Amino acid sequence: MPDITLLTTLEDYALLNQLKRNLNQFNITHYPLLYQDHEEMVSSAFKQRMIQAQELQAYLIKDSTHLIGYIIVEWVSTQQRGALKERQYAYVHDLGVNPIHRNQGIATQLMMHIESLMTLHKMEDIELAVHVDFDAAIHLYEKLGFKPRTLRYHKNINNHE
Repeated sequence: MPDITLLTTLEDYALLNQLKRNLNQFNITHYPLLYQDHEEMVSSAFKQRMIQAQELQAYLIKDSTHLIGYIIVEWVSTQQRGALKERQYAYVHDLGVNPIHRNQGIATQLMMHIESLMTLHKMEDIELAVHVDFDAAIHLYEKLGFKPRTLRYHKNINNHE
């Protein structure tokens, strides 16, 4: 299996953005109130933070011609505020695998890479969000030991979607 590399260049960002655009077609179809087609899949500030590769990092699996998969993770450190404890954890913003490379362990490899980096950061918790009807992702996360913690509700007052 190809190596995992840290995104640090505009060339790598271009590969990431293209795969994210391709994968976004699913989101546009299933969640039209949230997603639309756009040339740039993340804000310019988010892009700069990824390329700087400090607290926000993108890891890529590439072959000689294209991007196979990616994971975007943020190393979060919060201070105690009222009843909320001080915490350090990894937050997975996004995980994507080119459809022709799915079911080959790519997503698992990317998640395991983040878990190994967490050990270096002395972190024990990893968090992410997933749409409730994205069965393949939910299956992966449960297989990797994730447990649901929070439900987030939505209501559109005009058409009740």
